[in-house]
Amino acid sequence: MPEILILSGPPAAGKSTVAQALADRYDRVAHIDVDVLRHFVTPTGFAKPGQPERHHQRLLGVRNACALARNFLDERFGVIIDECFDEPGLLPLYLAQLADASSPIHLVQLFPTLDACEARDKERRRARGAAPFIRSDYARYAALAPTLPGALIDSSDLTPYATADKVQALTTSGESLIQTPAGA
Repeated sequence: MPEILILSGPPAAGKSTVAQALADRYDRVAHIDVDVLRHFVTPTGFAKPGQPERHHQRLLGVRNACALARNFLDERFGVIIDECFDEPGLLPLYLAQLADASSPIHLVQLFPTLDACEARDKERRRARGAAPFIRSDYARYAALAPTLPGALIDSSDLTPYATADKVQALTTSGESLIQTPAGA
């Protein structure tokens, strides 16, 4: 039975890189990068923190990610969703939207230090300039992280592949399982 992994963490935690490192290990896995879905909104792109449209776009991203996940699951693909839970209510929305998916759902949070996230963000944004929201986004995530179920990894000093190894071990052992299929 294909499974769903929600990989969360603050900005620049390495979610997309680790998700791809995990996906590369399997034959039938779809990696859904929710940031990419949110940037489908044009011409302005994804609303920045504090803009009135932001919450609506966050919810739209969740619904679209879940619709894609169900489509992939129907074709027997495992699914990795990478998402930053920086506002309350997003995880319950995922769980509600995926309740009929007949697949186990895991949650693993990548939670490096703020210094590690800033260093990673600086490296990936050399050509694009600094991200002005990294500290405030990190603070919002840090406030919610302890309330979330599943497993948490401090990936500050880990390579993406070492982090992927830890994520894989947590899902294999069931330590990251947060929802089982109805009737299972």
